[in-house]
Amino acid sequence: MIGGVAFCVSVWGFVLTQTGITWNLSPVGKVQPKPWREVEE
Repeated sequence: MIGGVAFCVSVWGFVLTQTGITWNLSPVGKVQPKPWREVEE
């Protein structure tokens, strides 16, 4: 049980780190969805 939780946390930490780096390199993708949702509504 504890080993499984540790494994999941390490995987999620890796995924969040990789996606965080990607988002930091492309701020446009972070800003774009908000106005797009406002226009759609």
